[in-house]
Amino acid sequence: MKDRKFIYILSALLLVILCGTIILTACDDDPTTPAYVFHDQAEDISGSRQLFLDTLLINEEKTTAQATLNSPVRSEEVILFNDPWQGNCCDYFTVFEDIDKNGVKFFRLYYIGRWIYSEEYPDVLRICYAYSYDGYNWEFPNLGLREVNGNKNNNVILDDTDQLFDNFFVFKDSNPECDPSEKYKALGEYYEYLGGPVDLRAWVSPDGINWTCKGTVMAPGTGTFDSLNTCYYDDAINKYVLYSRNMFYDAQGISYRAIQRSESDDFYTWSAPKFISYADGENMQMYTNNISRYYRAPQYYIGHPTRYTSPDEISPGADRVTDSIFIFSRDGLTFERTSETWILNRPKDDINWTYGDSYFAAGILQTKDAFGNDVMSFYTNEDRFSETGTKFVKYDMRLDGFVSYDALGCNADVVTKPVKFSAGSLYLNYRTGIGGEIVVSLEDKNGATLLKTTLTGDFTDKLVFNDEQLAPFKDKGIVLKIQLRDAQVYSYMFD
Repeated sequence: MKDRKFIYILSALLLVILCGTIILTACDDDPTTPAYVFHDQAEDISGSRQLFLDTLLINEEKTTAQATLNSPVRSEEVILFNDPWQGNCCDYFTVFEDIDKNGVKFFRLYYIGRWIYSEEYPDVLRICYAYSYDGYNWEFPNLGLREVNGNKNNNVILDDTDQLFDNFFVFKDSNPECDPSEKYKALGEYYEYLGGPVDLRAWVSPDGINWTCKGTVMAPGTGTFDSLNTCYYDDAINKYVLYSRNMFYDAQGISYRAIQRSESDDFYTWSAPKFISYADGENMQMYTNNISRYYRAPQYYIGHPTRYTSPDEISPGADRVTDSIFIFSRDGLTFERTSETWILNRPKDDINWTYGDSYFAAGILQTKDAFGNDVMSFYTNEDRFSETGTKFVKYDMRLDGFVSYDALGCNADVVTKPVKFSAGSLYLNYRTGIGGEIVVSLEDKNGATLLKTTLTGDFTDKLVFNDEQLAPFKDKGIVLKIQLRDAQVYSYMFD
């Protein structure tokens, strides 16, 4: 009996020793064991601003901070469209930056002017133009081009005497080989009569004011086009890119509004459209698209499309509504998409939360907020179908602020996969609380710290390490580690 008891005790002691050895081995911080898995070639991100839209360059196992989708915040109403030629159904807005003859930056705005359900004004759809030097105060020039109510003192550039329009998208051509007489280009849906066949027609202008139609570029049957069809010259691929409206049918025969992409070498001959796809695999009614490369980090395609929801297809009499969601992509064809509303126009009332809300303008402007900070500005309509006219409202968002990594009230880390840089300094877009801080470190493949500094405050392009400090580590694989306490980080760049 004693021998058996001794054997039990000895076995227990051996088990404790064995478990202890395992635990000590697992916890041993052996400097010869790499902290990170390095491939032969780390990703070179020189001169490329990195956002946190996806985890392509994020070490998800070591990152403990929370990724948060952020939304623009309503700033103020900047226009009330209440003239006889622009009214309560103004939509399909396009905004972009330009340079005037004196070399000064200003902003252009193109949109549909229209009254609907009005006893005072006829239902005529017109293309209108306005401009601004600050994004808040907009001017309606008297262009003298088209007559309304017996005079030409208005900002109309095209109307139903030119053709029947549903939409008109304008962009400034950045193609270095562009003919100066076609410096401004536009696409507009054409139809002979409501409900008849539609096609997409090209328009060109030397000044953005006086336009010439160049004919059909997308034939009937290649799209439905009854939305804002966006287009631009893509410098990264040296082609024109078009995102247009079409429909598709699922296996049950249910039709869905959809977005398709085409490419062109000359703006006039286009490739066969391809439907864009979504990583979530769901079918949604996608209306306007507002897709373009993000101007501060063009490796990302950004879109803030309108999503159409029609409960009356299931429950007759229910409201049709539209909202804005957020999408992004690296290849321009496969997009990540939020299921939640990105921007919701105001509280629900008699003239909001309805069909035509959240028709955000195509384009993002960089303006100043009330404190003089550079912000991204988005514009949309409010009070559509009201008796007093459509409102044009400005929304603001932090530069690069689409997605942030947050550690509010706790400590958390953001750790990249191995990256490298060939030149430049490190800049960070971040914000801390009064009691918060950010510790930025460069680490080698063994996890050893190469450089380290502590930051506080609120900056969109803060110099973290200069060129001289980074020189010893250029063209070598490193890991960027950002430790957060009561802080948020939005982007970084080696440049």
